Amino acid sequence: MTSLRDTLDSCALKFHSLLPKHFLIWGVLWVIWATALWFLSEGTPPENGPEIPHLDKVLHFTYFGIGGSLFSGCWALYAPQANHWRIRFFTWCMGALIGAIDEYHQSFFPQRTGNDPYDWCADHLGAFSGACLCLWILNTARK
Repeated sequence: MTSLRDTLDSCALKFHSLLPKHFLIWGVLWVIWATALWFLSEGTPPENGPEIPHLDKVLHFTYFGIGGSLFSGCWALYAPQANHWRIRFFTWCMGALIGAIDEYHQSFFPQRTGNDPYDWCADHLGAFSGACLCLWILNTARK
């Protein structure tokens, strides 16, 4: 009988096989992610659909999780000998900084609410979580 750890490692290896192997691809994807964030911050949030409490926090966490994965993956592939806790820390800092800039940017648009500390918290926690997940996948494949 396989353990949960073996099952998770197997999933990580399968997912790793789908990922780009060069750090430049990760970096370009991160720049696309940041550019998309800038334009998404200017748009009007959708008004149709059911009211789901705190859905915006889940969306912030998920979007910044993707950004954190791309940022940490780029760094880990560029410098494979780098300390992974340092990568996680700087990814968390990047998420906090970009999240703060994003919240400030949103405050200039009347249809958006900016400077929401809970959105900002979801942003940097999502970036850190994305970094942890990405580095775990890359570590599993390295073994």
